[in-house]
Amino acid sequence: MKKTVAIAAMGLAASLAGAAQASTISFSNGSGSYSADGVTATVTVTTSSAGGGLYYNSTENAIGVGNSATNGGIGYQAFCAFCFPTFTTFTEAETMTVTFDQEVTVDTVFFRQWENNILGYGDEVHFNYSGGASGTGSILFSNSGLSDLTTLLDPFSAGVSLTAFTITPEQDGSDSFGVTNDTVVYLHSVDFTVSQVPLPGAAWLMGSALLGLVGVSRRRSAR
Repeated sequence: MKKTVAIAAMGLAASLAGAAQASTISFSNGSGSYSADGVTATVTVTTSSAGGGLYYNSTENAIGVGNSATNGGIGYQAFCAFCFPTFTTFTEAETMTVTFDQEVTVDTVFFRQWENNILGYGDEVHFNYSGGASGTGSILFSNSGLSDLTTLLDPFSAGVSLTAFTITPEQDGSDSFGVTNDTVVYLHSVDFTVSQVPLPGAAWLMGSALLGLVGVSRRRSAR
């Protein structure tokens, strides 16, 4: 009996330690709040002079910054120095921040409308992360290696523990006439893991009871 109870107690203790749980949050609406498997992510954005706010593109089933499909991506808008009617150069950078209600490890980030390196330039974004075991840092996402088709999901590996990340697009090059190829992408989803899965209080009580039975059994054996 003592051995049986001890084994049960050790098994429950191991389960109480929790296990990594792989999940996906899909940004499939414009609410700004998204949940999966007990984890909630909140999205905020900074806008350019184009205006708007968090924008959901139903065709791409992904989110960006703006107010319509024509300006709704997360964009670095860089303008031609010699083009009519402005004849000026200026830039505007939009950003998108995703904040989780607990620490997670973001494994993969998926985008829509990603353009790969063509004629010397392609879409690039900085993945700036903070708040977790990985500390504060930045990863440059550039050229997913997939075909340049906007209908594809373009994945990028992150593999960092965090509570928040910010997508900041980069200007992705210009030709000899000063015409820039802007970065404009949509955030579709993230794959993540939670390092520990919390268990209900009843499970902890049961574990305490089993460990208590082990103690009682030992005292009886000593007599």
